[in-house]
Amino acid sequence: MLNIDIITVGKIKSPWVKEGIKYYGQLVGKYADLTLIRVKEADNARMKPEKGMLIEGESILDQLNDDAYSIALDVRGDPLSSEQLSRLLEDKKRNYSRIQFVIGGAYGLAPVVKAGAKMLLSLSKMTFPHELTEVILLEQLYRALSISAGSKYHK
Repeated sequence: MLNIDIITVGKIKSPWVKEGIKYYGQLVGKYADLTLIRVKEADNARMKPEKGMLIEGESILDQLNDDAYSIALDVRGDPLSSEQLSRLLEDKKRNYSRIQFVIGGAYGLAPVVKAGAKMLLSLSKMTFPHELTEVILLEQLYRALSISAGSKYHK
């Protein structure tokens, strides 16, 4: 079974977002072993955003597995359809046992994290709060995995 990690910054505060993450996380779990990894959010109120982003970036780098296929979410990344994401996951699981998705915090991802990722992926040209991005990513992962499995979820 494919192992998928989602590495993100900070705690989830909104109850409805927690419910969405739980819901889609369980659905993804039908097709893959899912691990949600949360790194501590930098205290950006006491430092410049760039410094906070670098601190968060170091914490993210500590969680990345050298043997995994890492995908950093970034608005300037490659946009994929659900079908293309499905094919990407199928292709990458032939050579990797783990795929890691990285979602930045309020100020985005440190350049060192983006530079080290094997792929930059854009979910949209729009900017979303990082909590909501996690829900959107989980739904798309469920959709992509269900496409591969031949499920009727994707119409």
